[in-house]
Amino acid sequence: MSSPIGDRNRTQKLPESDYKSVPEPKSKDSDNSSIDRDLPEQIRKKPIPSTSKMEELKSLAVQMDEMKHQFADQLRTQNELIQNQSQELLNL
Repeated sequence: MSSPIGDRNRTQKLPESDYKSVPEPKSKDSDNSSIDRDLPEQIRKKPIPSTSKMEELKSLAVQMDEMKHQFADQLRTQNELIQNQSQELLNL
């Protein structure tokens, strides 16, 4: 009778197969090449640059803030004009 240790040392020839072996799990630090390979061609052609999108959003936020200040200044000026015109009408 053979021992379990002796059974582990035996090798058995397996028949040929068309199936591919399952790839080893990769760490989080992997290059994601397998993901890129399986993506549709449209997505592979145009990568999504997240940093440039964030920069674009930041610049748009700055522009919106400037426009808000300009709008507030215009409203203030128009309110002053209306008050002055109202005062002139009351003085007539």
